[in-house]
Amino acid sequence: MARRPNRGIRVNQLRQQAARHASHGLYREAEGCLRKALRLIAGRHAPPTLDHLLLWNELGMACKYSGKFGSAVRCYRLALRHAPRLLAGRERNFFLANLYHNLGGLEHSRRRFPRGERYARKSLEVRRKVAGANSLAVAADKAALAAILDGQSKFAESEKLYRQALRTYRREYGTSHPEIAVILNNLGALYQATARRGRAESKYRAALEMKRIE
Repeated sequence: MARRPNRGIRVNQLRQQAARHASHGLYREAEGCLRKALRLIAGRHAPPTLDHLLLWNELGMACKYSGKFGSAVRCYRLALRHAPRLLAGRERNFFLANLYHNLGGLEHSRRRFPRGERYARKSLEVRRKVAGANSLAVAADKAALAAILDGQSKFAESEKLYRQALRTYRREYGTSHPEIAVILNNLGALYQATARRGRAESKYRAALEMKRIE
């Protein structure tokens, strides 16, 4: 009779399966896999482990994209609560930056812009310290914060952050990349909102051309 895989192997298999589902937009299926993995490692009195942190973060993302915002918040907050005990140094800061980034994105999706801004600024602050001011991860944080600021009509700072992120993306990716197209489209929307229609059209056209090339 075939032996069952041990618990750790099975948890990793479920995480990989969840990632495959998520890559195809099957977020409810991803959520199911991650919840099953959490049940496997749940002990009645056992304290949370690093596996819990990873699963809570991934489950938070799956719940966000399937519209279960309350569940996503609970997952992220559990990870935030236990991360300082389970991680240390740069590893902890990288993980916290990711959590703050994800929480900012979640609040952006809920159109709770001031709360999202607080998380996005925390993510940017922590990430700069551990990844360096010119890293791709910092550029992603800047783009996320810019989108939240844009939603509050804080256009001057939003434009500045978009442009900084765009410079980093172009340096790292070259002239054409999906992330660059997103920034160009967002800048187009910002210029349209601030009555700079010529610039808006230019950015929209550049983003559209990049999408055609993909």
